[in-house]
Amino acid sequence: MLAAVLVVSLAAGVGCARAGPGVSGDDPRIVIHDLEGGMDALLTGTLWYDPESRCLFVRHRPTGEVELAGLLWPPGTRPVIHDDGRRGVDAPGRGLILDGDRVEFGGGFVFRPFEFEVPEDCVPETDPGSTAMFAITQLDN
Repeated sequence: MLAAVLVVSLAAGVGCARAGPGVSGDDPRIVIHDLEGGMDALLTGTLWYDPESRCLFVRHRPTGEVELAGLLWPPGTRPVIHDDGRRGVDAPGRGLILDGDRVEFGGGFVFRPFEFEVPEDCVPETDPGSTAMFAITQLDN
């Protein structure tokens, strides 16, 4: 027997997708990019929702210590709240990715100035000199 899963979409308007890059949703807040592919970095870690900023990050260990990576999501990605209360996204070609899920994303780091709105608290303060966010161009399992 299959259990039904309730997902609440937080995209602006019923059945509407964000038309261009920038912030989508309120809780969680995600940032949509309009960048083309061609980046080949790999980001592996755990999706993490920060209730204070209402942003999603990836916790990863590039140097052995846990660091946060801010995320720029591909067009068509929608913020969601799962029926168990976990925040995440519904990503095109991938489906639900929720807080606590292990993730592997292809893409690359993009540095300021961004060409679109990015909330300050969605840019992690892992490195005082870092103003980069990871632009996801490939969603792997």
